[in-house]
Amino acid sequence: MVRYILLILFVGLPFAQDITIAVLDFDGNGVSQSETRTLTNRLRDELFKTGVYIVLERGKMDDVLKEQGFQQTGCVTSECAVEVGNMLGVQQMVGGSIGKVGNIYTISARIIDVVTGEVLKSAKYDNVNNIETLLTQGMQEIALKLVGNEFELKETQKKDIRSATMGAVGEAGSHIRFDPESGKTVYPSNKYISVYMGYGPGSLENFYAESAFSSPENPSERLWTANVLDVSTENSLPQLGLKLGGWKGWFGGELEMSLFRHKTPAQIVYYDSHGQVFIPPTPDYPDGYYYTIEPQDSVALPDNFLNFNSFSIGGVAYLNMPFIKNINPTIGFGLSFAMNNVNSDYPGPGSFAAKNVMAAFGYDIKDSQSLNTTDFGWGFDIPIGLKYRANDNIFFSIDFRLSTKYIYFVGSDAYLKEKDETVLQSFQINLGVGKFIN
Repeated sequence: MVRYILLILFVGLPFAQDITIAVLDFDGNGVSQSETRTLTNRLRDELFKTGVYIVLERGKMDDVLKEQGFQQTGCVTSECAVEVGNMLGVQQMVGGSIGKVGNIYTISARIIDVVTGEVLKSAKYDNVNNIETLLTQGMQEIALKLVGNEFELKETQKKDIRSATMGAVGEAGSHIRFDPESGKTVYPSNKYISVYMGYGPGSLENFYAESAFSSPENPSERLWTANVLDVSTENSLPQLGLKLGGWKGWFGGELEMSLFRHKTPAQIVYYDSHGQVFIPPTPDYPDGYYYTIEPQDSVALPDNFLNFNSFSIGGVAYLNMPFIKNINPTIGFGLSFAMNNVNSDYPGPGSFAAKNVMAAFGYDIKDSQSLNTTDFGWGFDIPIGLKYRANDNIFFSIDFRLSTKYIYFVGSDAYLKEKDETVLQSFQINLGVGKFIN
């Protein structure tokens, strides 16, 4: 209420005019007649509050048209508006339409000069999936756009109009406002910091391993290669993350740091393999021995066979969809660079698969150095989530995230040294809390 008083005092008084104006019932398309009538009445009130026009009351307008035997229904053309304006004895008429296309409500309005039939000003307003906002905000913006297009406002008066229209959807809402200078809706910038915790299953896709050495028979080929199509993983600890981000209107972005820890549970995996394993020299084979491995085989992995610890830094760009007050659905895409640590109680995946062969020649792979290596990698994420704005300071979030990390490492040592690469995919459910830092 105070804001409207300011609007009248600072804007209405300096521009008090003798222009008389009447508002026709808007044409409704996809909205009910009662809703159209209510919204038209609200526009009439909003135009009166600006103090710019002498607005003909609806009751007087209906009485005059009734005496003339004229029905407003279907009066949507400029010619009809001019005819009604002459009957009412006003200088200008306001007409327009309210419609719905899909889940978008739209208002279109125009002011018509009764003498010339010329369209003097026009304005429009769109809203997604919320007809109530047309009443609480839309008609107010339409009225102010029509006023803003008519007068050359001073800077102080523009400031007062902005103050009068800020917070139109509520103090804990998105604080969208209307700028009479540009005639556009202004979306504020929302900056925040948040933390989250997540949990979810994963898998190692296309796990590939190869010997670090060349085949003596064909130096262009690796001594051996192996490929595992799928290995399941799970969180060893919940994922933890910190975000610095913000959004404005429909677009947002985040800088994110996270710690991600997965492990392989006990399972049997099947793999394709080719080549030979080199057996170090023994009394029976003083020059060593090349053992041809089976083309397909399986191996039982113990719990915690491989542990993945990934610390990543990256960014996410997302589309913010303000469909509902205080709730912001989002969908985005992010890239990250990571420092990946891979460790195991065993030297590496290849040597573990060959442990029985090595044992037959008197070697125990547990005597070799266990795997513990750190290398750089990268990944991408596709997060889909919701932010719930509890108040002006705090919000809560939930997102469902498909995460893909590309991991490279070197395992085993000596004659069994190998190069490994895999894609760790996970589906995480993250819960977070954040604070606005505007």
